[in-house]
Amino acid sequence: MQRLIHLLAHPRHLPEIYVDKECRSIDFEADRLGRPVSDLKKADVIITCNTDHLLHEDPSLSSEENKTVITLSYRDFIRHKNITAGSFFWQKGRPNIIINENYLKKHKIRIPESYEKFVE
Repeated sequence: MQRLIHLLAHPRHLPEIYVDKECRSIDFEADRLGRPVSDLKKADVIITCNTDHLLHEDPSLSSEENKTVITLSYRDFIRHKNITAGSFFWQKGRPNIIINENYLKKHKIRIPESYEKFVE
């Protein structure tokens, strides 16, 4: 997860990470991934289980260019592919990573060849 965040996040500094309240039951060590913040508007990276909830909380998120949204649900990733950078989720007991190809192109992000298999 740490490598994925650093590949997709824009800032050259340690990213500020907001973990959605609905995901707080998941044990994140956000301080290992970046600097945890409690204000959605201050975050560089947003980790969510429910993008609909975040869009209700802050409708401007759908037009934010400088936010990296990573969802923990494949269904949520597909539903909000226009704003999510990628997804990290468990399926059939295995971890899965998906990186949004449109996000990479839009932000001109080059990823290592070893991550190409995760691009969708």
